[in-house]
Amino acid sequence: MPMLGFGYHRDGPGGVSFFHRPPPPAPPGELVLGGTAVKREPALPVVFIHGLGVGITPYLRFSRRLAKVRECFVIELPEISQNGTEKVLSPAAMASALAGILQAAGHQKACFIAHSYGTCVLSWVVRHRRDIVAKAVLLDPVGFLLAQPDVAYNFLYRPARNPFTMFVAHFVRWELFSAHVLMRNFYWYHNVLWAEDLPEDTTVVLASKDDIIDAHAVRCYLEERQRGHGDAAAGTSDRNRRESPCLKLLWLEGFFHAGILLSRSAQTQVMDLL
Repeated sequence: MPMLGFGYHRDGPGGVSFFHRPPPPAPPGELVLGGTAVKREPALPVVFIHGLGVGITPYLRFSRRLAKVRECFVIELPEISQNGTEKVLSPAAMASALAGILQAAGHQKACFIAHSYGTCVLSWVVRHRRDIVAKAVLLDPVGFLLAQPDVAYNFLYRPARNPFTMFVAHFVRWELFSAHVLMRNFYWYHNVLWAEDLPEDTTVVLASKDDIIDAHAVRCYLEERQRGHGDAAAGTSDRNRRESPCLKLLWLEGFFHAGILLSRSAQTQVMDLL
């Protein structure tokens, strides 16, 4: 990360460590309308929360792309990164820590992007510090329909079917400290995402062949929410219709869980929605 221009902050607010890269330089041109220079509003910073595995390494390319266009904070979750720690912050403590990180940098709100397990952490922020979430982007979210058995069975208990899934099972799913988080500190009612609780500007990215969540069921659930808002907005004024919650769904046909990390074009689509 230092080679990408990120500075490392160990034990930041709430004991959370993170990487930070300042915003890119502003473009040199000045827009003038009617003889008056138009003040350029600074873009919202991005807070990225990674998923379970080996930390931020699989996300380096995506982090670099984010940092080229926005000020970027990459949150480190050592308890799910095979770093040998049993420390797991409570949902309220993690949400407070992320708010503290933003406030220390002079920000009140940010665009939050989270992948896989990171979407559970984002659900904590939405639940406890919704005021700091200006926009949310959920990649391969595992929190929707969490009361159903799909996520728990597919990730924790499903037998390995080939050498690759056997490798993932032994070195990711059943790694001692990651298993400690999932078996002893993962409560569905803490991590569940309900469509009605999503921030007003939310983008959900689903992979059609996701082998952890039932992506088709989640898509149906979210599309029902979209239709519900469409019906509700149909009888409102134009002003209220514009203020209705905006839930966008990006469907990646043929992709598996975490496949977006290998696709530049899919990442570009996500960037365009920021």
